Amino acid sequence: MGKDLKGKELGTGLRQRKDGRYEARAKIKGIDINLYDVDLKKLKILFEKAKEEARNNIDMKRQKITLNEWFEEWFANYKIPNIKETSVFPMRSKYYNTF
Repeated sequence: MGKDLKGKELGTGLRQRKDGRYEARAKIKGIDINLYDVDLKKLKILFEKAKEEARNNIDMKRQKITLNEWFEEWFANYKIPNIKETSVFPMRSKYYNTF
């Protein structure tokens, strides 16, 4: 339970900073939520929306990705456009022979 500068309870995850702004912080399903505002009522509304979005945001593809899937995605999107065509096969084979 956070407090404001006068000692009044604000609620879980809420506090008032020394400069007068209110801060809302939470971590839901590994997603950090950090919000700031000078209006406490507006901040509480935004905080609830952000927490609800974090609860509903289920990205199963990213949670269960394997190292080989990640490598292929990274290699195709970031490495191949920047290297010569003759370098693709040796780089890919070095990865698979190592891992």
